[in-house]
Amino acid sequence: MSIYLGILCAFLLGFGDSLFNTQIYSLIGVLYPTDDRSAPAMALFKFFQSLAAMVGFLTSAFIHLQWQLLILTILAVVGTLSFTAVEWKHYKRSDPLPPKMITN
Repeated sequence: MSIYLGILCAFLLGFGDSLFNTQIYSLIGVLYPTDDRSAPAMALFKFFQSLAAMVGFLTSAFIHLQWQLLILTILAVVGTLSFTAVEWKHYKRSDPLPPKMITN
């Protein structure tokens, strides 16, 4: 039973991570629409994401699993709240309705 629960949790973590990364890349593309600004923004995001993974792997030998999961949960909540704040700020600043298409 615990093997199936572990597989289910791993699937849900991977699925949630893929959804979160898709939304982050979409938001970066909207906030930095030109090529000269979007490439450095995505590179910085990927750099800090990789840096956080490195810190997680290095500290995994010294911190117990329960504390690692607590830190992961706290950072996931902070990341989600930060994403929501940036998305909301951008939504309030921009026109919520797209421009009308001109048809002939």
